[in-house]
Amino acid sequence: MGHIYKDSFFNYIDISSSRSAKKFIEMIILPLNIQTILDIGCGRGAWIAEWEKSGRSVFGVDGEYIDLNNLLVSTENFKYQDISQNFDLNKKYDLVQCLEVAEHLAEKDSDTLVNNIVKHGDIVLFSAAVPGQGGEFHVNEQPLSYWVEKFKHHGYVCFDYIRPQISNEKSIEPWYRYNSLLFVKSEKANDLPEEIKLTQVTDTYNYNKFVSQSWIIRNGILKVLPAGIINIIAKLKHYTIALSK
Repeated sequence: MGHIYKDSFFNYIDISSSRSAKKFIEMIILPLNIQTILDIGCGRGAWIAEWEKSGRSVFGVDGEYIDLNNLLVSTENFKYQDISQNFDLNKKYDLVQCLEVAEHLAEKDSDTLVNNIVKHGDIVLFSAAVPGQGGEFHVNEQPLSYWVEKFKHHGYVCFDYIRPQISNEKSIEPWYRYNSLLFVKSEKANDLPEEIKLTQVTDTYNYNKFVSQSWIIRNGILKVLPAGIINIIAKLKHYTIALSK
């Protein structure tokens, strides 16, 4: 990522992500054996810190803009890594997550990011900003179907299993509630519990199924604003919320 993110950005992310992750982990019924978790684009580690509290073994990677003094997990559970470049940790994880990260990478790096994700696990929790969502240095907002096709190319099946459980929970930030999808390698899909299998998406799937009308309207308005204006609004929001804590 070429953009330099200031402390106010990460302070805001820590606040919103920690609160969301805590409630997310409390609410989600995930009938899978998940003991090890890799977070690609983990920031300071807000999500993996909450996963760790739930008894999982965690590891996170992100760029050198992360100040190790502000990590929310042990430095042993973190590695500097440019996630827009190919990398291999030589380990498979029960769950690989990449949440609200892809929109910060150039579109040309999308395939590399997905390749890095699938290289490290057969089960993936993924979310990324959709068009009009807005945010600081969002350069690659895509419809969810775009990412479904990327994972499909690697033989991963998409299940809309997460969103029905959390879409109405307002203590979780809307981008996690409305964008989170589960991907499973096709060879393992047949062995999934029936309640997950029933949520498999189809080619004609309506991805707005669990999205509030107000969020759709909001995104439609933001989508027509200049990127520079959206970036300024996002920065002001990050600064004021982080300052209030």
